[in-house]
Amino acid sequence: MTTLKLFMTKNGLRQVDVAKYLGITESSISSAVKGRNNLSEANLTKLLSNTEGWDVSMFAEEGIFNSGNINNGHDQNIGTNATLISVIQMQQEQMGELIKTITTLTNKLK
Repeated sequence: MTTLKLFMTKNGLRQVDVAKYLGITESSISSAVKGRNNLSEANLTKLLSNTEGWDVSMFAEEGIFNSGNINNGHDQNIGTNATLISVIQMQQEQMGELIKTITTLTNKLK
């Protein structure tokens, strides 16, 4: 199973859902799911930093950042490192917001 297929399965998504979210054709998603092509760096970044709350952990678990699953058309390491850094920064911001919310709720319970 490809990482993209696992992502869709774990998040209850259909190919049409992912295609619509990314603004690409369903046939492009179908090809990526079948392993015939890869998502562009921009589309992978969009999935990884989604605002839908989708679980993207499988991308890191499957080694997507080191396995050539990103088609960026230039030096692979630079693109994947930039993508990984942007995802980590986004996750840190989300964690900060969660900590603020938990702190607020905790203080209300006191």
